[in-house]
Amino acid sequence: IRLIKPKKKQVILHFEAGIEAQNQREFHSRARQLYPENKLIIEEFVKKHSEYNFIEVGLKGIGIEGCHQFLNQPLDNLLELIAESEYFIGINSGPINLAVAFDLKCICVINFPPAELVVLPNLKFTGSLDEDWHYPMNVHLHQDSEGPQVKRFSLENLEKAWAGDLYPYW
Repeated sequence: IRLIKPKKKQVILHFEAGIEAQNQREFHSRARQLYPENKLIIEEFVKKHSEYNFIEVGLKGIGIEGCHQFLNQPLDNLLELIAESEYFIGINSGPINLAVAFDLKCICVINFPPAELVVLPNLKFTGSLDEDWHYPMNVHLHQDSEGPQVKRFSLENLEKAWAGDLYPYW
């Protein structure tokens, strides 16, 4: 992949759960799924920040209103798109790993383990589900509850995360 200068006004969105989500549904009935009420919050956020280019990626996507669709693309095209972006908003998935590798500001929307069990940064393996995906440089917003280090997903907290006013305070 060639070196690309970041586009300061580009945001990648990914809310399509991968195959691992099926296995995790024994722990949470909606593992790695953006709740319908939170999809509406994302759409309101996109509308409010029209100065940014929001791009939904994945195989099929979930149809976020106001986003450009970049679906079912070859990996090299996805890599280039992510590399030239500034932000990533989405669930724990393959694309968030790419966004972290390209040093994007990432807002990760989670729903398990319970918010009070999420410890950031993860310095020691505790056996908590998905803890190896909770990168300390990402802001994590929980769809079900709030804990000492993880705020509940809401438009207000999404705005705070975007502005760098939530841990890890970029």
